[in-house]
Amino acid sequence: MARLLPLIVGQMIQNDPSSAASYVAGLDPGPTRTEEVPELANNLAQVDVNAALAWAQALPTSDGDTRRTAIQNVLNTWANSDPAATAAYVSNLTTDPDFDTIASKVANSWAAADPQAALQWSQSLPPGNAQNSAERGALTQLAGTDPLSAWNIAGNLPAGQARDQTLAAVLGAWSSQDPSQAAQAVSSLTNQDQYNDAVASIANNWVNTDAVAASQWIQTLDPGSARDSAVEKLVTAQSSFDPETTFMWADTIDDPNIRFNNLKTSITQWATKDSTAAQNAIQSVSLTDQQRTDLLKAIQSVASKH
Repeated sequence: MARLLPLIVGQMIQNDPSSAASYVAGLDPGPTRTEEVPELANNLAQVDVNAALAWAQALPTSDGDTRRTAIQNVLNTWANSDPAATAAYVSNLTTDPDFDTIASKVANSWAAADPQAALQWSQSLPPGNAQNSAERGALTQLAGTDPLSAWNIAGNLPAGQARDQTLAAVLGAWSSQDPSQAAQAVSSLTNQDQYNDAVASIANNWVNTDAVAASQWIQTLDPGSARDSAVEKLVTAQSSFDPETTFMWADTIDDPNIRFNNLKTSITQWATKDSTAAQNAIQSVSLTDQQRTDLLKAIQSVASKH
């Protein structure tokens, strides 16, 4: 019977969610009740949101995780069909210990359909984690249709970790669709850490879609940690296709440890194609005796397997 119970409850949820709600609520706390609550919450919310909320909130507070999951699933389902109404309801839950999580999920659901409305709502929330997360979700969605506006709005947020995280999220969305335009925008960043992260994000997306254009952009970067990171992304993405070229790129990295690691990445890939050429190549770059020995060993190890 214990094995059949989840199947029975699952069938009840599909056919008569209201009866299933009463049945599940009467079950003793345990795996079956915990496993069925999320699906039940979703189904109830599709039929009658008010009834679903009443059921979820009536679950024992002593059954904290299950009750929390039920409420969040009801709100998530409601947000998919009517995010504005859900947001209005959630705005009254500021004292709820799960408010941050709930507000963020509602904002993300709303932003998928109307990022501007979701952004306006997020900015009406009390300052704090909920507002920061909701703004980030809305602006990330906005970046899919109007990345420059999303970037400018994010840049005008109060300085701090939340703004940095939002800028990074917007940039990630922007660079995945138009890395060239994103690259122009980040050149205006004056915060070095933000700039370094932005360059790495753009490079990570660009080298996988257009390595030639990405390489041309990397050539324009000033020497330093941002450029080193961009070159590393290029080496990681392209060394298996063109190890000879990425080996030369790796040799331009400033940081000695990062440089050596990337030289090794390229040379081991090169050795799978032409171990003799790989051995000759390491004689043409500046290395310590130990580094040269390590690279030769790496080449020999690869060559012995091919």
